[in-house]
Amino acid sequence: MYSVVNTFSGQCNELTVYTFDNGDVLYGCENLVFLTSDGWKENIEINDLIITKDGSITVLIDEEVIGQDTIYELDIEDIDNYIVENIVVHNAIDVGGYLTFTLYNS
Repeated sequence: MYSVVNTFSGQCNELTVYTFDNGDVLYGCENLVFLTSDGWKENIEINDLIITKDGSITVLIDEEVIGQDTIYELDIEDIDNYIVENIVVHNAIDVGGYLTFTLYNS
């Protein structure tokens, strides 16, 4: 079993809505890292091929920065990858041996 070792909240300066061709929509902050067909990638672009929870590929069809908002972060022991709204993501920020994952409640 994995433990949440810490939680934080803060300001996201570039809250972005990512829309994919399979209908998935994900809200994320500026340093979210996605699993693509070419490996892990920060700053994905329109037409990038993104890996989903079941291993299939979806295409990023729209990306819109909607402004600033409060985000919530979890430090989860020994976890590097996450499924958010069916999309595989990774947050590469290393905080004292734990990875910080940013959540936005839309």
